[in-house]
Amino acid sequence: IALPGRLAVVGHDDSPLARLLVPALSSVRVDVAGLGRYAAHRALHALGVEETPPAEPDVRATVVHRETS
Repeated sequence: IALPGRLAVVGHDDSPLARLLVPALSSVRVDVAGLGRYAAHRALHALGVEETPPAEPDVRATVVHRETS
């Protein structure tokens, strides 16, 4: 199968390793650190440590196009 002609291969975490592979791996980028902060603030709010509930996280995902897509 021709890659990327007939098949696209896409990773899930935009690891720095993805750009070093041959061919360079396309990937999906998500703000994992932001989601972690949101989860921590939500837990602290649920425990009563923080009064204000956290703002909704940015859950947009973007595709980083490299050689495999």
